[in-house]
Amino acid sequence: MQIPILHRRFLRCRGCALRWIPERGAAPACPACGSKDLRRRFEPAHLGVLLLVAGVVSAAAGHARAPAEPPALARETARIEVKRLDLPVEAGPLRGRTVTLRRGDVVVVKDRAGSTLLVEDAKGNRFRVKAKHVALP
Repeated sequence: MQIPILHRRFLRCRGCALRWIPERGAAPACPACGSKDLRRRFEPAHLGVLLLVAGVVSAAAGHARAPAEPPALARETARIEVKRLDLPVEAGPLRGRTVTLRRGDVVVVKDRAGSTLLVEDAKGNRFRVKAKHVALP
């Protein structure tokens, strides 16, 4: 089934600037002035149809992709329980150096791997700590 209006395009007369959709089978001439000097016209509706098609294609492509990654862990804060910890920094401003954490210092838990936690201090330094050295809420 073909919709006849979809196969016809707007025309615009260069003489009088009239826009119209020509009748099927008729020789195109301006119905107002009779001029044969015509040009095809791009209408804003064409842009709207293109945007709709692009949205449908991108939505279909989004559903075809692999499922999303599992959500990130919620940020948990923890307090250091031991009197003093000297830890090598894995990432952050003091990378490669040793940082001393004291009892009561607050850290943010970024990742868990068994009994080891990846934590970050207030300055952005990341290091691994045993779970028995911190108090989780």
